[in-house]
Amino acid sequence: MIEYVINPKIKIRRESEDKFLVYVPQYRNLVFINSTGLFIIRNMKRNKNTNEIMHEMVKNYSISIDTAQKDLQDFLKICEENNIVYRKYKRI
Repeated sequence: MIEYVINPKIKIRRESEDKFLVYVPQYRNLVFINSTGLFIIRNMKRNKNTNEIMHEMVKNYSISIDTAQKDLQDFLKICEENNIVYRKYKRI
């Protein structure tokens, strides 16, 4: 799985019980996420890699590893398209 880093400039605001607004100031992007998305972003801010986040999702949401992997990939794709996360490239 591709590794990502969180954009440190994002702002998050709670809109309702399970709805959060992520704002990316330099691109003026607005993205609504749910509590699972917030869970992923918070774990990324704690410098957890995608594998660690996937296992946390399995534990916290009682889902299969395959479901966690697909959900995480789908969410990170949306986040990358909206500049919330960036691909992490390793130097060789």
